[in-house]
Amino acid sequence: MQQYYGDQVRIIPKNEKKVRRMRVSGKNRGVKFVVFTVVLCAVALFVVSLLAPLPADKTRLFDRTWYFVKTHETEEYEKSLLESENVKERGGGGFVINDGKFCITVAVFDTFDKANSVVNKTENSTVYELNLSGGVIDRNDNLKGAMTVHAKIYNQLISLANDYDSLLCSDALAMFVVDELIMEVESVQSNLDSEKYPTVAIYLKKVLQSLNLVKNDENHTVPSRLRYCVSEVIYLRSKIT
Repeated sequence: MQQYYGDQVRIIPKNEKKVRRMRVSGKNRGVKFVVFTVVLCAVALFVVSLLAPLPADKTRLFDRTWYFVKTHETEEYEKSLLESENVKERGGGGFVINDGKFCITVAVFDTFDKANSVVNKTENSTVYELNLSGGVIDRNDNLKGAMTVHAKIYNQLISLANDYDSLLCSDALAMFVVDELIMEVESVQSNLDSEKYPTVAIYLKKVLQSLNLVKNDENHTVPSRLRYCVSEVIYLRSKIT
């Protein structure tokens, strides 16, 4: 600490101390070198495996994170249903994620910034991240279509929900788009080898159930139904590994 004398700060030189140099034994240097080499090799193998060309009959799906806006969290199932209905009454999806606790969500977004902008306007809400695993799959148009149909449903239905909120979309237009998506998913489903890909076949069946619920649910608004459907489809897709 500098000492103060009168009106000026006086710098008091410190006594020089002899610094004792630590000698690193050859054994420690060897261990560090081995650890560094192992880490470097692991990174290199990861990069090579990622960039290496796949067999002609394979294709790669990449991991992707989706961002839910969570408003409530509870350990009680019945309470989660009540909170879900409250969210739906205000135009939110109200989808409930069960990850050990019941998380009630408003909607899902494809970027953190979009979700966070809603969080900033919604009291007591947070961003809930959900990762969809990628991987190498068979090069099959129907299989790839099934594994990526959630993104198409998101792009079309979230846009509709936002337009509906702005009075730019009618019930008839919303149901027309839903019908188109149903026909597309049914086409993928009918051409998919359900015996070879049973998990994906079950997923498509649930996607169709969710889309049909948008048409048949008369208890909630159209934007709420659209947001619920998108949230459910993306959540279901996250269960396929």
